Amino acid sequence: MKTTQQLLNELIDLGQSQHEISIATKVPQPTISRIIAGLNQTPFSRRHKEIFEYHQSIMQMENE
Repeated sequence: MKTTQQLLNELIDLGQSQHEISIATKVPQPTISRIIAGLNQTPFSRRHKEIFEYHQSIMQMENE
């Protein structure tokens, strides 16, 4: 299973901005920034579910 940081980095690599991810997931942008920077204490943020679901939807669109 990918960590929250890995999921976010993949979204960024696909051209998503932190702001776009924040709006889509309702996770505050500063939280997204901290996760990407590796400043969270655990590999799976408590916001992992929201980010994982958004990542899945983007990956599905990429594969169509």
